[in-house]
Amino acid sequence: MADTADWALPISTVAVQVSSTPAAPVVINSSSSNNYTIADSVAPADAFASGVMHQDGIAFTMPRNGMVKRLCINNATGATALVRAGLFATIPLSGLLLYIANSNLGTVSVMRASTGAKVVDVTVGASPRGVAITPNGAYVYVANYSANTVSVISTATNTVVATITVGTNPREVAITPDGAYVYVTNYNSSTVSVIATATNTVTATVALPANSNPYCVAITPDGAYVYVVNQTAGGTVSVIATATNTITATITVGPYPQGIAITQDGAHAYVTNTNAGNPPGTVTVIATATNTVTATITVGTTPKGVDITPDSAHAYVGNYNSSTVSVIATATNTVTATITVVGNPTDVTVSPDGAYVYVSLLNATVAVIATATNTVTATINTTANGGTWGVATTPSAADLVLGPLQLNEQLSLNNSGEFLVPVYVPIGSQLGVSLNPPGLSYWQLAYTTMP
Repeated sequence: MADTADWALPISTVAVQVSSTPAAPVVINSSSSNNYTIADSVAPADAFASGVMHQDGIAFTMPRNGMVKRLCINNATGATALVRAGLFATIPLSGLLLYIANSNLGTVSVMRASTGAKVVDVTVGASPRGVAITPNGAYVYVANYSANTVSVISTATNTVVATITVGTNPREVAITPDGAYVYVTNYNSSTVSVIATATNTVTATVALPANSNPYCVAITPDGAYVYVVNQTAGGTVSVIATATNTITATITVGPYPQGIAITQDGAHAYVTNTNAGNPPGTVTVIATATNTVTATITVGTTPKGVDITPDSAHAYVGNYNSSTVSVIATATNTVTATITVVGNPTDVTVSPDGAYVYVSLLNATVAVIATATNTVTATINTTANGGTWGVATTPSAADLVLGPLQLNEQLSLNNSGEFLVPVYVPIGSQLGVSLNPPGLSYWQLAYTTMP
């Protein structure tokens, strides 16, 4: 299996021609280079490209945002000679999209992370709050607080493809690492709805203690446990085992907790405690191995959203009433920086590469913080009077999931020499395939373009 480093080559000036139908794809015979830029000609809704591989793989550069739908690999006779194939992608920041809930308007704004340009506003249910994107980047799940529903947005078309009824006043959503289930906190039902993404139906409802008012929710990286923040005066976190959808532990944290994030290694959970808007606000650190509190950190007033960098080195906490973001070094659990923002932070999300933090503000803007300097480098305007609440980014290549497998792992081909690849691929991304065993083979790539 070729490593991604094998593909770190200059992209050839040779373009792969694109046709709008699979019946007559243009075949490019390249004897010297297997690196291509897919031509951006008419950009049909369903585009197809094909060519010949003489070596052990091929790499593409995508001309625009799209959903890769199918990749077919056959030998020269049309039979399937390949035993294994591997897929990887390198996605630049310029391709990332932000999905931002506008609570006052019942919409979700789709924005380009790099430029702040708006792609589209998607109408969802009343008072959208929590936003989460599936690991493969194909769907966005939005909790509609006043509608008692969850909207499902297809990122290929940026339209709502399903609406699911859940409990009363859903606040936040979290998706399992395999993309199979969505966990939704229902604030005034004191329940958690479990949605199967394959059918977009509720398959289980987990009852929490009466009047617990569940708020935020996070899932461990191995998908084994769900941590639910109960926004009560006492302040607790319920731990749900995904195998049985039963509560296995209850942890006391600070007063009126709200946000939660789990480190990438799954070792610690960081919980924001709003203290009912009174100073000081705090963050409780939970060791997930024992479900015990190991530290309490003082931050700004009314901390709400929290997210953690991919290397687990820093937690970023949005302080609503302080109009600041606290930066916590997880190695020492101390605040190492405090960043002033213009507005009241409602949610925080870190870019997949850890280079930027996106802070949604109630004044319909998103502050962009560079983690290298911990300074605000840009402000993204969403929709006027929108009441910006939740924010999420499309995943990076490292997070994309192809069925049960991660990128860079080997994929078994079916008898037709093809496998489905429902993966969001932003503009400028390199998409590569390595073959084992190598040999002369034909390939065909099918993808759906999007704005």
